[in-house]
Amino acid sequence: MKEKKIQQITNNMEKYINYRELKGRQSAAIENGFYFEALLIDYALIEDRMQSYLYHLGILEDRLVLEMSEIANIYIKPIILEYKRNEEKARIDLKKLEDKMKIVRCILKWVNESDRITDVDYLITIKRQCESMDIGLMYDLLERLGEWKGYRNEVIHGLMNKNIDSLNLNLKFNAIEGRKIADELDTQLKIMKGKDEIRKSAGMKC
Repeated sequence: MKEKKIQQITNNMEKYINYRELKGRQSAAIENGFYFEALLIDYALIEDRMQSYLYHLGILEDRLVLEMSEIANIYIKPIILEYKRNEEKARIDLKKLEDKMKIVRCILKWVNESDRITDVDYLITIKRQCESMDIGLMYDLLERLGEWKGYRNEVIHGLMNKNIDSLNLNLKFNAIEGRKIADELDTQLKIMKGKDEIRKSAGMKC
């Protein structure tokens, strides 16, 4: 494994300082017209929030290790296979934002549509905590995120081949839209997380 060029955070205080710093830079970038920097920070915050969803849903045992937990392999993977969109692959890569979105969307669909009775405390707790969120808003957020991610990817991976007038037309809007999506994801995450009832029900460290 290649050595990291930048040191990782090691505790919650460093995470808080990092988050506060990036939020400040995000606002400054938008206010001063540095929309490419804003898009970069938007993506980092969105990726972090989606990873936090997986952590607080008990899908990750550890925040920094992108491997599906044992309990999620047993109970969540079948939900993903049943509720994923037809065009989506069955394989799950937790490093990809797209797959993080797929997992959350599938769980929300299961919560909203399944009428099967379960006696598994972990699933009962997921259902209860997700029902406390605005599921309709979350569906909308994930759709908006999909659109935003497509735009962001075009900018990042093909910037030199884009018509500059066309690029500038929506650059500010998407910088602001990314910030809104990250903030709204964070609000719903706090509701779902509660007092970490889901992780407690799975016997996981909080």
